[in-house]
Amino acid sequence: MEYYVGCDSHRRYSVFVVIDEKGQATRPVRVGHDRSKLREFLRSLPLQSQVAIESSGGWYWLVDEIEAAGLTPQLAHAYDAKQRMAGRNKTDKFDARGLALELLTGTLPAIWIPPADVRDLRGLVRTRLALRAQSTQVKNRISAAINRYGLKEPNEDRDLFAQRCRSSLDRYLQSLPAATQAATKQELALLDEINTHVQELEKQIDKQVGPMKEMRLTEDRSWHRTDFGGNHLAGSWGRRPVPFGCTHGQLRRLGSGRAQLRWQDLARQSSPKRQSVPEMGVCRGR
Repeated sequence: MEYYVGCDSHRRYSVFVVIDEKGQATRPVRVGHDRSKLREFLRSLPLQSQVAIESSGGWYWLVDEIEAAGLTPQLAHAYDAKQRMAGRNKTDKFDARGLALELLTGTLPAIWIPPADVRDLRGLVRTRLALRAQSTQVKNRISAAINRYGLKEPNEDRDLFAQRCRSSLDRYLQSLPAATQAATKQELALLDEINTHVQELEKQIDKQVGPMKEMRLTEDRSWHRTDFGGNHLAGSWGRRPVPFGCTHGQLRRLGSGRAQLRWQDLARQSSPKRQSVPEMGVCRGR
């Protein structure tokens, strides 16, 4: 007999409900997030049972524990899963039972669970994205200081932060008033430090992606189809496979005819897109 487990996870505890293939549900069990107690409970479940959890909060470690116990985790799209449950009163036991019921009926809106190495790699990529966002803010502040005092030439459209234009940037900084100059130099030093950290992260990403098996091919239609100048190309989404997780430089060597891989897409929580599941009309809330 097959068993289906619904897990409504919270920060400090999880509530489990088990349903057999006949639809008979057990009483809800609340298990604190003490690793030893959780592992003991998971080992008490029948091997190879499917366990549904929602894609919200810190689910990485919970998936690891479920897999280690010989069970099969199923990650559910949190919003869609709730919409397919009957009633408006959502409690822990009803949510856990609803997830188990959706597993039983085959209507769980399941999304992709990345392998452990890809989940780990996302930490590097997300940190790189955050640092890049900070560097953009610092660049904007430096540019604003230069523009406030009208130092930049009207027809100059060069990137002042490029290495070849650093002499022009230094000249502008020397023309700023004393206090503004001191503050802007601090921001420029911060920008250089951020760029150093970004370069180190990129080396780590290259190191992690390189030895990955088969480089995880995926279709590039989930990314914006652009040329390497960032301009959108006419036509439909590209369909040719590109190595999942490759850097911009690696993709450039593959040929300019392919779509540009964006770092943001590697960090997406539910990429590739979740599987389409038929609506469960009888269980939708009104």
